Amino acid sequence: MIKSDTDPIEAERLKKLGVQTLLDLALIVPHSYDNTYLSSAPLLEQNNTLHVKVLSIKRSPKVLQMLLFCEAWNMQLDGVIFAPKPYQKALFKQGIDCFVSGKISYKNGRLQLLQPRSVTQINQLIPKYKTPLQNKTVLELMKRHLNLEALLHEGLAVNEAKILLSLHVPSLHAVYAFEKEGYSSEVKQCLKFVEIYNDLKKLSGKKVTFPSCAKLEGDERSFIASLPFTLTADQQKVIGEIKRDFLGNYATKRVVMGDVGCGKTMVILSAVMMAYPKKVVLMAPTTVLARQLFEEARKFLPLHVKSVLVTQESDVKENLEAFDFMIGTHAL
Repeated sequence: MIKSDTDPIEAERLKKLGVQTLLDLALIVPHSYDNTYLSSAPLLEQNNTLHVKVLSIKRSPKVLQMLLFCEAWNMQLDGVIFAPKPYQKALFKQGIDCFVSGKISYKNGRLQLLQPRSVTQINQLIPKYKTPLQNKTVLELMKRHLNLEALLHEGLAVNEAKILLSLHVPSLHAVYAFEKEGYSSEVKQCLKFVEIYNDLKKLSGKKVTFPSCAKLEGDERSFIASLPFTLTADQQKVIGEIKRDFLGNYATKRVVMGDVGCGKTMVILSAVMMAYPKKVVLMAPTTVLARQLFEEARKFLPLHVKSVLVTQESDVKENLEAFDFMIGTHAL
């Protein structure tokens, strides 16, 4: 959790970012990087930062053309700004020396620097964030809160913490790779994991425990032994976990997931036997599935466990309290 109680201004900034935890902040990853490292040689179709002298200028309403000389490259190149703004016209004057950054291309036998912009800080890698706050403000927050120790304290593995931190404090090689291909599959996988981990961690903080209304001590073993097939290892493992829940002191919820036909119904019926003689209610999303589960229950459960189907179409005249296992749709 990020502690900013003593700084109301920072607390308001974090609120605008939707940040509650350190991982919330770490997951605000840069959408691009401002690479102001001086280029020792032209990098075609990439962003370059270089020191130039403006030799001459041609102005038109829609284009500002400049003849530039780069001493480090010992060559002339053309600077082209389309739809120049007034500040750009005022910034670039004949005879000035300045650091500029822009995309280098090769056209008509000459190098072109497209849409050059003035650079005041060189040899830096500056992450660019898309947020409601100014980029400088976000950078300050990242610098203040993000470090390896803090990420490890949040429960991340060393490799996960290093990958996440490298997005905010990148290497030159990483920035070149990002500009060429975007985030690597390793980075994407890490971001997916950390996002899910962060959500689950926040949800766990909202968890409320309640005492169970009863311990369910029914015996499912005779039911399992009566089945005309052997349960899989996964089924037996899940049944054992559910049994421990039922015998515990706290109310629990459990999600059982699996493909169609993998044996979830047998897990359900085993849970029914654990609950017996307590009553069990099973609600299915459709009438077809409810009827299918009802038929399976009648087929495999012992005769003394009475099952009933409750749907909009069914006409149950008996008292439902007479049944041990009630299966149905929202009609329940």
